Formats: sequence, structure tokens, C-alpha cells
Amino acid sequence: MGSNLPSFMKKAKNDLPLRYKAAYDKLYTELPLWKKQLVDEKHDRHCTELAKEVIRYAEKEKDDSQSDEIGYY
Repeated sequence: MGSNLPSFMKKAKNDLPLRYKAAYDKLYTELPLWKKQLVDEKHDRHCTELAKEVIRYAEKEKDDSQSDEIGYY
């Protein structure tokens, strides 16, 4: 199964801090301005929501590769 992650995520494949940073940067830049402001002001709900998305995105390829190893397609 091929990876759908951008090239900057593939480069950081084995380096989790870089993967998480790259995921955060990508997802943060895609946020609407009003949501960026709430994250910058440390509003709990929006920060937590972004953090969960960052985790899902950063670990997506790891989950995909594990599925391939088990034989799921």
C-alpha cells in the first residue's frame, strides 16, 4: 500500500519529533485565521483538537505500514 504522506513527512519517517513538528506546522497553516488565534491564545478545546489531529496525522503512516505487515490491504 502506497503512502499518501507529503514528502516532508517521509523524510522524517524515523524521527518522531520531526514528524510531529512537520504535522503540526502543516495542520496549523491550514487552520482558518480565527482558529489560529484561538490556538495562539491557548484555548483548551481548540488546542486539544489540534493536538489530536497532529497525533493522527503524524502516526498515520506508521499505522499504514503496520497494516501492510499484518497483511491487511
